[in-house]
Amino acid sequence: MVELCTRPGKKLSQNMLEGLQNGEHKRRERNRRKQQRYRDQQNCYLAELETEVNQLRNEIQRLQLGRECGISRVSSQSNVKNMRDMVTKYFRLFRNGMQLSNPANNDTFTTQREFLYSVMAPDVIFNGGHGVAMLLNRWLYTTFHHQDLDIELVRLKDYTEGLMVAEFIWQSTISEKVLHDIFSHASDDTKNKKLALAVKTLDTRFSASGFVHIFWDETKMQITGLEYTVDTIVPLQILLGALPDIPYVINSGVFSFWGQ
Repeated sequence: MVELCTRPGKKLSQNMLEGLQNGEHKRRERNRRKQQRYRDQQNCYLAELETEVNQLRNEIQRLQLGRECGISRVSSQSNVKNMRDMVTKYFRLFRNGMQLSNPANNDTFTTQREFLYSVMAPDVIFNGGHGVAMLLNRWLYTTFHHQDLDIELVRLKDYTEGLMVAEFIWQSTISEKVLHDIFSHASDDTKNKKLALAVKTLDTRFSASGFVHIFWDETKMQITGLEYTVDTIVPLQILLGALPDIPYVINSGVFSFWGQ
């Protein structure tokens, strides 16, 4: 009887052991699958996070670039405005040329001279010359040879970076000084022509349109070049009437403004 009872017990213990082993195996398999799902979820989350980080990084770069471009545009616009103000002041200060009466004690002359040296590059280039000192002398020469000089700024245009074009109206009175300069190279056999031109033009108001290309350095905020062009042919034709007289007057150089 004891042997019959013990054998089934041993057999039952073996079944229980196998059942426990199978249960442990299944539990481990479930855990393994759970861990795999967890790792898969973590990898997916990391991939999504990396994508979002890259998107944020690109957005930050885009915003920084936009900010830099915005600052650059604001800075460029500010420079252009400052240059426009500078050119406008140039025309305002020199609308009537230089102040010639006792320049040493003339505040206006001092202001004009200091302005040129402050806004012009030291090697500024203009029609037939270069340098601030020569530009100052050109203004003195022009003022001396053209009575009641009036240069009115009409329009100021921005063309390309570092270039502006100013349109203006040039007016002056044909004085005895001008006529003397015109006839100083004439021979004695042209006295009749001298007299006819003098009667026709003395104290006449001469008016011509022109423009000046203004080149400037955006970094230094200085004017580097001035290129004047004044249309004298049509006004002289209106003033003189006779076409043969026009070359005669032009060759005198009096109306060859700024060495053009």
